[in-house]
Amino acid sequence: MDERMKILQMLEDGKITADEAAKLLEAVSRHRPRRHTVGVDSEVVGDVMDGVSGVMESIPGIIAHCARLGTKGGKKTLTVKKKPAVKLSLVGGDLKLSPSEDDTIRGNLSSGIVTTKDVRDELLIKCLGGDADVQMPQVETLAVSLVGGDVEGDVDAAVLAVKTLDGDIQLRLKNLQRAAVKSKSGDINITVPKEADAVVDAYTMSGDLEFEPKIEMEEQTDNHIKGKMGKGKGSLTIVNLSGNITVKASS
Repeated sequence: MDERMKILQMLEDGKITADEAAKLLEAVSRHRPRRHTVGVDSEVVGDVMDGVSGVMESIPGIIAHCARLGTKGGKKTLTVKKKPAVKLSLVGGDLKLSPSEDDTIRGNLSSGIVTTKDVRDELLIKCLGGDADVQMPQVETLAVSLVGGDVEGDVDAAVLAVKTLDGDIQLRLKNLQRAAVKSKSGDINITVPKEADAVVDAYTMSGDLEFEPKIEMEEQTDNHIKGKMGKGKGSLTIVNLSGNITVKASS
């Protein structure tokens, strides 16, 4: 296992803090072949880990909830009306997102369980132990947290937040107003609208960074770019602790 991955695993296991991980990663970087890179920020490391660690902590609650309902294996299908905000969490499987023809969210799990909960204008969906194929309509806010799997598909949300622990991300954004995509490890591939209008901040701690859309560059190093597409009305933030970042424009 790479030294950086060992440090991130220690952070995931709770053996060290985000600040300690940042210092160790900085020390490792100094002994690696020199590249023109930006420094390691403990807040960046901690932010990436926070979302997915919360998903892990919720697993016992999901199992207990299914036990109370008298469903040993839990439900494996999902049919629910959308809310303005949707939080989708998945542990131990891949997630495929596709458009829905109406205001209903539909999904199927290859195995495992799925639970849903309404909290005012927010819908919480938690999937455990299997691949999920979810049809998602247009929503105002979509937050996705994934542990141990890949996520791919089409997304139409004014505000998008994606965090993954171990797995690749491949998303085609139909709407780019405010999007943040962050991963501990795995490659990130994002396709933005052809006429995207957003401020861009993309950073990979260990990997290659490729940005194809037209951009007015403000800062650029081997692993970090900051600039503006169009007039910069929206925002696109991408952070990858270990893996490549590729951004393309839709044809």
